[in-house]
Amino acid sequence: MLIDTLKFRNKLLEGGFEQAQADALVDALSAASTDYLATKADIEELRGEMKSMKWMMGTLVVINLGILGKLLFT
Repeated sequence: MLIDTLKFRNKLLEGGFEQAQADALVDALSAASTDYLATKADIEELRGEMKSMKWMMGTLVVINLGILGKLLFT
């Protein structure tokens, strides 16, 4: 969830929060919301892992087909 922290802070101030309270709340919310965001580096790392997994799964399928073929046709 991305928020406009300046607007949020200003709304808190308009609602009666003191500046220190509003700043602390905005900082806490910003820190909590960015903990769950993936960076481009995170996504690239996952892509690489998925590519490796595709190769492994493909290799396993070929091996299993070979074993199945040998069992069925010998």
